Amino acid sequence: MKLIAERMGHDAAANTHTFLNAVPQRSKFNSGIWLDLEYITTAWAQENDRIWIVTGPIYIDGIASGYIGEDDEFKVSIPDALYKIVVKENKKSPTPDVLAFIYPQVGAGYYSKHYDHKRYLTSVDEIELLTGLNFLSTLPDDVENHLEKLRAEKIWPYQKENIIDACKS
Repeated sequence: MKLIAERMGHDAAANTHTFLNAVPQRSKFNSGIWLDLEYITTAWAQENDRIWIVTGPIYIDGIASGYIGEDDEFKVSIPDALYKIVVKENKKSPTPDVLAFIYPQVGAGYYSKHYDHKRYLTSVDEIELLTGLNFLSTLPDDVENHLEKLRAEKIWPYQKENIIDACKS
């Protein structure tokens, strides 16, 4: 997210716009529920001293749900879903707080203006299972294992006025 990265400097913001940081997204998904989650993460970034966000694609059974590109072009695979893991420092505990989300690219509720992000909460373990990746690996094993199996019951509160305005344009 360019606007969050700008807090770390111009180069960090510029590096958010590379093909290494791009995932094909269906239009309604990208401009709807996913964008709304991006807005919310800007508020969390404004309200917390330290926040880490990891986002990526999920291909169910390792197979793309579709492709972008003409017959004579190199085709780019469209993932079935995207995940987002948000980790924030917890000032009351040495253990960070974690939210994990999986959003299918096509789904009911994507055509509303009032999105229910709670229904997409999952565990980091579930994301690891679907992606084959290992997250939170720098934490002590007991802390990592505990955090990865948790599934939050609700998203963290945020103040709408802390959404970065430029993100809305």
